[in-house]
Amino acid sequence: MAALQAVTTRGRPSNATKAAMEQAAKGGKHDAFGGVDEALVANKSTAIDFNKSRAAVEAVKAKQAELLYRVTLGKYVDREAIQRASALVMAQFAQGMRSMQDDMERKLALTPELAEAIGKYVDDQLDQLASEFELMLGAKDE
Repeated sequence: MAALQAVTTRGRPSNATKAAMEQAAKGGKHDAFGGVDEALVANKSTAIDFNKSRAAVEAVKAKQAELLYRVTLGKYVDREAIQRASALVMAQFAQGMRSMQDDMERKLALTPELAEAIGKYVDDQLDQLASEFELMLGAKDE
């Protein structure tokens, strides 16, 4: 305090002291006496880190709000709902395709060997389709 009073006139800061204090208030790294104020430097970097962290948190909150908004609008749907619906459609389709062998044999008077060849081909194609669905569904986040 004695040092501050030494550079002031009648309890008021001198012009040089005012300029140094204004520079420190604007984010300068010098204290009122022209020396480097380590506390100002540390506080400034801490403030910058805090502001960056706060901006990152606000960005995440904004993205979450946008996602919720899009889900509410129906633009985005739950992955599990798509998986369940796809599995149901796949099961119905597979059942129809597997019964095709017997239906064709009866309705078109195919020989059992030809109907069996058609059934084997359909089964192979359905197995391949099932493998593709498993790859698609296996890509989900854990």
